[in-house]
Amino acid sequence: MTDIPKKIGIIGVGHLISYLVPGMLRGEHQPDFLLSSRNRQTALTLAQNHNLEIAASNQALVEACEVIILSVRPGQVKDAIEGLPWRSGQLIISLCAGVSIGEISAHAQGVRITRALPVTAAKSGESPTAIYPQCDFTQKLLDPCGPTVVLEDENQFEAATMFGAYYGWVQHLIGEMAEWAQANDLSPETARLLACQMTRAAATTVRDTPEKPIAALVDELCLPGSITGLGLDRLKQEDAFKAWHQAGDDVLQNLKG
Repeated sequence: MTDIPKKIGIIGVGHLISYLVPGMLRGEHQPDFLLSSRNRQTALTLAQNHNLEIAASNQALVEACEVIILSVRPGQVKDAIEGLPWRSGQLIISLCAGVSIGEISAHAQGVRITRALPVTAAKSGESPTAIYPQCDFTQKLLDPCGPTVVLEDENQFEAATMFGAYYGWVQHLIGEMAEWAQANDLSPETARLLACQMTRAAATTVRDTPEKPIAALVDELCLPGSITGLGLDRLKQEDAFKAWHQAGDDVLQNLKG
């Protein structure tokens, strides 16, 4: 399956989906999404803003769609999909972090399953989305949300899932630096813009210079007496980056737990 089917069902219309649907609709293909009604207010808002339909029930949704996006909390997966009228050939695109393909297939037998990990930046077309296993249709659907990255196995996918958490950590870091700038006489608007844009500038340089090791790019900024080197030395003295590694380990252990 590579063509966009007439209807794509979504079970679990919550925070992420409110950003993901507008992102998927950015592309040349215009999927007709059928929304579950459990989170009624979010579903109503999406339906009104994008002229979408809300299903009478999850059973009706599964009966009407060949592709279903599953976006519920990990602990809700069994209750959300068990007992529904799944049929051979259907595709579930799971956005449920830490829930393996085997766990999903135990409650929805006979379907194909792809895992994906978009983030809320999908609305702006800036979400890097990990996918496993390779699925042309899933990539085609999610490409308007940002670059897709296909992983080779489920262990790699779990490691990549950590970056979904990292996305929030970076937002918090931006907030911290914006607060510091405000305390040093910058306006809230200027502080926020500079923190955001400088973070984006750093990421863009690293992304667009793959021929250079990241450490080499940093060294180019840390000339003797530079302010970059001064601040980086302080962060290293405080062992600040060790905590980031430990946070990654904590997330990965939780995902595999």
